[in-house]
Amino acid sequence: MWEALRTRGTPIGPADRAAADEWLQEALAEALDRLERVRIRAAALERGPVVIPPVGRQLRPPPLPGRAGGSAAPAHAAARPSAEDPIELEPVSP
Repeated sequence: MWEALRTRGTPIGPADRAAADEWLQEALAEALDRLERVRIRAAALERGPVVIPPVGRQLRPPPLPGRAGGSAAPAHAAARPSAEDPIELEPVSP
């Protein structure tokens, strides 16, 4: 780069050279950081997902209603209106 500018006849001072060198070093560092992030992502995709086994006892979901020994519906299901029940609203005072 410097030879091309010199052959063109462009004056190059030490401050110009230092500023350009600093800019080039920063650009190179950013490019290397991006390249490293791409390599890490590619390696993660090649390995596949990481499954961490549970520690201690195995957690099971709660039993479904009606299958937990009795056929009675839980208390919260009785309080919930079904899609066919009308919903009564209280009047709002102005």
